[in-house]
Amino acid sequence: MTSNRWSHSVHRVALACGFSLLMATVAPGSVRGDSLDEVLELVPDDAVAWMVSPSLSRLNADLGDLIDRADRPELAVAGRPIDVLVSQFGMAVGFDERGALAVWSPTTEDLLEGQGVVAIPVEDADRFLTGNFTDDPEVAENAVRTRDGGSLFFRTVDGHVLLAPRAELVGDWKPGAGRARILDVYGEGIASDLGDADLLLRITGDSVEAAQRLASQNRPGLPVGELAVDPDRIQTALESRFGGAEDILVAVNADALALGVRGWTVYAEDSETTRLSRTVVAEGKSVFAPLPAGPFYVAIGLNFDRFGGVPAVQLFQSLATDLDFPIDASFTSLGDSLRGLAFIARPSKLGLAMGGMLNDASLVLMGRNGSEAVRDSIEEIVLSMNGVSGALERESTFSRTVKQRSGGVADEFTMKAEIAPADRRAEGSRVGDASLQLTGERMLYGARGLSGFGSPYDDQYIVTFSRRPDVLGRTASSVVGVDSLAEEPMIASISAWLPADPGFMAMFDVGRLAGLARQVASVIPDAANSIPKLPETMPPIAFATTLEQSGEKGRLDWGVVVPAEVIGASVGAAIAEFARPDGAVE
Repeated sequence: MTSNRWSHSVHRVALACGFSLLMATVAPGSVRGDSLDEVLELVPDDAVAWMVSPSLSRLNADLGDLIDRADRPELAVAGRPIDVLVSQFGMAVGFDERGALAVWSPTTEDLLEGQGVVAIPVEDADRFLTGNFTDDPEVAENAVRTRDGGSLFFRTVDGHVLLAPRAELVGDWKPGAGRARILDVYGEGIASDLGDADLLLRITGDSVEAAQRLASQNRPGLPVGELAVDPDRIQTALESRFGGAEDILVAVNADALALGVRGWTVYAEDSETTRLSRTVVAEGKSVFAPLPAGPFYVAIGLNFDRFGGVPAVQLFQSLATDLDFPIDASFTSLGDSLRGLAFIARPSKLGLAMGGMLNDASLVLMGRNGSEAVRDSIEEIVLSMNGVSGALERESTFSRTVKQRSGGVADEFTMKAEIAPADRRAEGSRVGDASLQLTGERMLYGARGLSGFGSPYDDQYIVTFSRRPDVLGRTASSVVGVDSLAEEPMIASISAWLPADPGFMAMFDVGRLAGLARQVASVIPDAANSIPKLPETMPPIAFATTLEQSGEKGRLDWGVVVPAEVIGASVGAAIAEFARPDGAVE
């Protein structure tokens, strides 16, 4: 019973802190509680998992700022985050909301059972203990009974009261080494990110694998019979190649504009990830550099050399082979000749019905040894689409260096699809499935099918998905450094929250994507009303990751940025969803 109560208490602390930080933005005048070094010293060095928040008082100011910015006054109903935290524990007397909070589990078994130690900041330890608990001398001198009848053991330490379900957890407590033990594992380079963190979480050693296993067991069920690949098989294949994580650190930082999450994962010395980290080449150039500036639905950049180069590509190819993914030889040759790629899809004045989603989209393929091998692979891929697949019949063409009416030359390619005549359809294929696939392709490329340009520039090859000279021209300019997306102030501001020189970065403009989704849904009666209307002025959600070496081990660095407006819009959409029995959102 005590164990269950303690487990529930730990979960309430984590949820309350997580909610507080998720909803928070930083007020410049906020006063910190304990310094990061001091609160980290509360956590013993042998703890397998822990969470610390250096300043609880900042959360209250942050939440108020977010509510104002997100224009969601209904969020105030939840109350101040510290009030939520205190009410969950029933520990209002003597609690110091200006202090820091720490939670840790000493063993993997304790972590999986939700047990551990909580270090509560207090104004006066005696007043905190007598005002919130009842002495229980029959159990132990340092035992108290909670209001729901459970027993806890306590110890006072420098402005904190340690609480735990077992006496030895507080009796054997010794201060930790602070941030030094983190930097020893992750390197001095992350020190500034730690200093800005509002919340830090760490899982180490065998607990990493145990936590991953628990997450796998709790994942929602999937209709395996309807999938091409069994999810368990995917997980096994991924673990065999990308397993070996032995230390995970996550830092959460809130700001008046966004919520940022930075993460670092250190891998075992004998893991594939560490092996790849030894062949990483840092280019020092943004993966968004080849993309044209301006509004977009989605922008993606990838530099294979930041993940180990050719060995990384080969590793993913072997993974696809083991999972029986149908990869044509032409795609394999393209992967071998690439050192990176960048893709952007932008709003088109023609709209979805006329031009398709990719009417103003471009793909830049960066060749490892010039652009000609890339060009050959693209031609081979396009022409390989010729013929019947299922109940669809495609006609594809590729013509090199075609003179354009607007001047200059460019490669031209097409891919048109129709329902195949009955006598040419593959055995067992269904026209209904082909019709759905054809509808999807026409939403992507327009009613006339795919008809695009290709153009080599030095070691890069540009692909567009429409015959629009302006799209090709804008991309050609950005490839040579003119009006690049990477130079936009908003992109630079968001990138400051992410790993430096990331090997992969993606940004999703939620407002514009919602508008695009409403266009897609408009073909279904009343379906568009199920998608919320979001302002197109919202900053994008961003994600980035890269591979580094940390001593003799590999380290994967990653980051996520969620703007305050997106959080507010998401909460508003969720509230509207729950408020309507039919789920329709206006």
